[in-house]
Amino acid sequence: MTTKEKQFFEKYGNNEIKLSKRICVIKDDYPCSHCSGSNGYITKLRIHDDKLEYYLDWWSYGWNPVTDHKYDEAIEQALNMLL
Repeated sequence: MTTKEKQFFEKYGNNEIKLSKRICVIKDDYPCSHCSGSNGYITKLRIHDDKLEYYLDWWSYGWNPVTDHKYDEAIEQALNMLL
């Protein structure tokens, strides 16, 4: 766990924490036939099995480990928002 992840756990424990502001990580609301018509957002963080996870609210929604490194900058922004 990183220092910020430890701080998150110390402050919130294993609770799911909703962000005060969604963080857009997927932009796909363009007017075209190949676009989904919506955007993807990180909306929550939690510690699960001693690992930080983020909730991706989009078509393939759900909890994902931050170790996938898909949205490192957004995760950093979310942690800064909560700590």
